[in-house]
Amino acid sequence: MGMEREREVDAWRRGTRIEEEGPPGGGRDGGRDGGREGGRDVWRETGRDGGREGGREGGRGEGLGAGPRASMGGGGAEGAGGAGGAGGAGGAAGGGAKAEGGMDEEKAVAKANSALEEYLSARDFKEVCLCMEELHARDFKEVCLCMEELQSPQQHGAILAKWVATGLDKKEAQRKVVEDLVVRLCSEPKPALFTWAQIEQGLVRVFQDLEDWSVDAPKAPQHVGRLIGRLVAAGAIPLADVARLVKAGGAEEGSLVEMGEGIKVMVAVVEAVREEKGEKEAGEMVRGAGIEGPEGFMDERARGRKEKVEEARKALGLAGAADPLEAVAAHLTEGLAKGEPAEAVLKWLQANTPPDAVSSPAFPRLLMRSLLQHAIGSSTADFKKLLEGPVKKYAKVFQQYASGKQKANQIQYLFGAQEFAESRRHPQGLLAAVFRALYDLDVVDEPMFFKWQDDNKDPTPGKQKAYLDVRNFLNWLSTAPEEGMEENGASGEEDS
Repeated sequence: MGMEREREVDAWRRGTRIEEEGPPGGGRDGGRDGGREGGRDVWRETGRDGGREGGREGGRGEGLGAGPRASMGGGGAEGAGGAGGAGGAGGAAGGGAKAEGGMDEEKAVAKANSALEEYLSARDFKEVCLCMEELHARDFKEVCLCMEELQSPQQHGAILAKWVATGLDKKEAQRKVVEDLVVRLCSEPKPALFTWAQIEQGLVRVFQDLEDWSVDAPKAPQHVGRLIGRLVAAGAIPLADVARLVKAGGAEEGSLVEMGEGIKVMVAVVEAVREEKGEKEAGEMVRGAGIEGPEGFMDERARGRKEKVEEARKALGLAGAADPLEAVAAHLTEGLAKGEPAEAVLKWLQANTPPDAVSSPAFPRLLMRSLLQHAIGSSTADFKKLLEGPVKKYAKVFQQYASGKQKANQIQYLFGAQEFAESRRHPQGLLAAVFRALYDLDVVDEPMFFKWQDDNKDPTPGKQKAYLDVRNFLNWLSTAPEEGMEENGASGEEDS
């Protein structure tokens, strides 16, 4: 690091102290507000070099309004109060005409990536001035500010993909910094700067390019998977959606898997979730996401090698021995997608599911998760409408395995629905709509809903959130007459 850069940091650090120690009034407030405005205009102005450098210098005027150091601001004026303000004005003047509205993709991505490089530079610079928390917080706020002032949320997916690509070009330490920043932006601000849909758009782009990246960087799938796993652990995107995107991803639909990169990504995702959440919770998330086996992420050649399948199964945290329910899950997914009638599905299940598997609680849960994944997928609204047709169509299948001696399976259907809701981050109204549909079609009897409510020993995650969503339904169920029940009573919507 050069002497000039060291002097800049020293000046900044002393400037911070001046701001902290100076008396309230014009000098400190003018320096802070004017300097900050100059720094912000870095991102508001279209002139890349002038606005950026002027804004940077204006930003350094923050806290330096009182005294000769105020001349560091872009405007160069001295004195109490006006110094920092002039510095901010100088930063703004260095830019040029302001951009109106949102930027196009090329400009938005370029500016956002410039913010990332600035962030990396500061983080690397003498370990952020000996890991000063003030600088770290300041830099994160500047990146957030940049994203907000781009006014281009429609480009956030492209920005995320560019940042992932930039991180892959860095060494391990800086790549970790990029990961940390992306995870924070996708989870910490409330609401997060990157929405669920924008993250999905970004991952689609990442998977389109990942095959090419892997040529130059063979570990790219693992690095990408690790980042995605951290996003899953942070609650930014459900694991079920990641699995769906991996299966469909690539330069052409499905090519990521057929090129052998899909399983690498998924293994890295699950390993990262395991590191963040622990073995038990990671396993529950994998099962809740409907990942019953590794074959769907493996290319044709690898699927034909038993040792490769077994290795992938263990890496995903699935059972070491082949699970008979994997074939059931695969057939259900395929059959439901094709719209097979209930009679055909039931006939296949009766012929191909071992008796010990049918008697396992995992079987009815699998049936429920498979149906809900088919009916709802990644939708976040209109659950009642989405469920009405599929649940009615396949009610006979569920009734077959939850009547007579198997009546106890009814509560497992409810826990299976809870697992699905947990994998979707419990969108409001989802579980209430499922419970109501199961009740209306006589799949689950009334006492079983209250048995589910009172069960505090089952380890299925998300019980508290699930209960909050179905509380109105349960209250209604406990007081409603047998006939002529009000439709709104079980909607699951909370009173305002």
